Amino acid sequence: MPIMRNIRWRNVIGVPSVEGLEGVDERSPYRERHEIMPLINISLRQGTTPEYRRNVSLGIHNAMVDVLKIPQDDQFHVFHEVAPDNFQMQPVVFGLRRGERTMFIQLSFNHCTAEQKAELFRAIVSNLRLFADVPEEDILMMINETAGENWWAAGRVVNPATGYDERMNDVPGHAATTS
Repeated sequence: MPIMRNIRWRNVIGVPSVEGLEGVDERSPYRERHEIMPLINISLRQGTTPEYRRNVSLGIHNAMVDVLKIPQDDQFHVFHEVAPDNFQMQPVVFGLRRGERTMFIQLSFNHCTAEQKAELFRAIVSNLRLFADVPEEDILMMINETAGENWWAAGRVVNPATGYDERMNDVPGHAATTS
């Protein structure tokens, strides 16, 4: 463990910078990290199989890789299986009949354009139909956008020019850079 003396703390999230740490090189977990990562919460009724949940996860993740250009290994999906008595909703919502497999998907990540969100919603619906046979009317989604400084994970490095993971080459609104 490096010795911490006169550490200069980065503002906002309190992660120490390399400066002020003795014996810390570029590969250290103490160097500046990327604060963005998608976090997905999926709530559904109890009784699904592990294979079904894997297929739901695969459909969502593939859509995020394709649309948001996140790295393939940037996957954090948490399933919440809820007892039927604790999953209350009307059988008809917005004029559409909802089935027993209705799921609520909360997507948390940094800001995206309205167009990107619409494209992501379309891709997730399409992939869930393809990978898990989930009908469109059984999918409810919401995006929580948070500022980049509200995220942290060891091993992630932010590109200061884009604000995204340094491994992302196709960042919306930024020209691709090569190292």
